[in-house]
Amino acid sequence: MDAIQQIADLFGLKAVAIGLLIFIPLERLFPLRRLQRIFRKGFFNDLSYAAFNGFVVNFVGGLIFVPIFSALALLVPDGVTTGVAGQQTWMQVLEIIVLTDLGVYAAHRTFHAVPILWRFHAIHHSVEEMDCLAAFHVHPVDQIVTKATALLPVFLLGFSGEAIALYSVIYMGHTMLVHSNTKIGFGPLTWLIAGPQFHHWHHANWRSSTWCLAPIACLQPQCRPSTASTIRSPQTSLARSVIPWYRARRSRPGIDRGRNREACATVR
Repeated sequence: MDAIQQIADLFGLKAVAIGLLIFIPLERLFPLRRLQRIFRKGFFNDLSYAAFNGFVVNFVGGLIFVPIFSALALLVPDGVTTGVAGQQTWMQVLEIIVLTDLGVYAAHRTFHAVPILWRFHAIHHSVEEMDCLAAFHVHPVDQIVTKATALLPVFLLGFSGEAIALYSVIYMGHTMLVHSNTKIGFGPLTWLIAGPQFHHWHHANWRSSTWCLAPIACLQPQCRPSTASTIRSPQTSLARSVIPWYRARRSRPGIDRGRNREACATVR
């Protein structure tokens, strides 16, 4: 049992399993697309991404980023780190959300704007049927760069381990939520906090979309889905995504347009 738990921790599968136990029932109770199956197209492919990326991120993080972040942290005055860690935990969590949102926004926008980086990020947009597990359909280069960009200031400023742990739970839950096949919204906070509808619009518009690039905050004054047909990449297997040098193929406009309209339900 201990060996199984260690393997699950190494591949990051424990958090994924907990997330699935929460979101699969929610997707059955509040579905955006009622006819979509639990084991939809690409489900097990996305599960393999979750396991593979969990291992790669843990390995690269432990081998490369932890020593680099630790060395850079020595350049930050003790007064700064002491002051940051001495704040109330809830305040630290809010500050981490702001900092990481800015970092993820910058990395996400860069992956959309720079052609060579888009080759990596296009793998995430190749998902054809969205649900909570689609959040893990990401090339490891995309995930490593994004996480490093977002978390560097968090570790340098010396936020407490408790605050970082709470943020990690919030981030994981929100990431699975915005990809989920649900109609769950945030009521009057819909235009401030990104929900599934916003992120599904982003996926429907794929590379040309500049909406909702930040993971949690969604500060756009207006956001409406495009009803134009889109160019979609074929669903990419884990093996094929290691070297993502493929050309996007044009999908059948009628099918794509219909999917977009269904996925992009208007938020009231």
